Amino acid sequence: MSSTRRSRTTFRRLLADKRANFAVMTALSAPFAIALGAVAVDQGSLFNERRSAQALTDIAAITAAANIDRAEAAVLLTLQDNGVPNAHIDNAGTSQPDAGTTLVSVIPGHYDRSAALGTRFTAGGAPPFDAVQVSMRKIGSLYFGGALMAPPLIGTTATANASAQAAFSIGSGLVDENTADRLSSTPSSAACSAPAFR
Repeated sequence: MSSTRRSRTTFRRLLADKRANFAVMTALSAPFAIALGAVAVDQGSLFNERRSAQALTDIAAITAAANIDRAEAAVLLTLQDNGVPNAHIDNAGTSQPDAGTTLVSVIPGHYDRSAALGTRFTAGGAPPFDAVQVSMRKIGSLYFGGALMAPPLIGTTATANASAQAAFSIGSGLVDENTADRLSSTPSSAACSAPAFR
């Protein structure tokens, strides 16, 4: 009976003791805070990765529209020049990318500025094409959540058109000798130089 009474007294003293409460609360809440921080880092990383993928898709679509006859080669070269060496064309859009690879679909078509905003691009049709739609799919990166779940698929799409434009200039083709003489007699110390940027 005395041992039961002694254990009750010890338990009451432990509950009444306020020392080290902060350490206990920290130990209990630290795993939740660490997990929340890991989720925030992964979400921020995926957001930045998607923004970068959208920017690359935009650049690739603009380049493809400027080189409409060689659109696929232009897209692959643009992606390679911007740090995506493992890009492959998949115009069917049925394959799923592996980790480290990027799948791209390049679809030429026609662009109608007078149509409603979501329906301006029409895929295919008869050449000559004046627009290209580029879609890119890749696997996102998870730094902490990769142990708990599969990385998500990041998909972006961009459409660009190249309207036909013509330019001409009219000139006499004659050279002003006075200007040429003045330029050749200018001392070299007066020559302009561009500042070096680092």
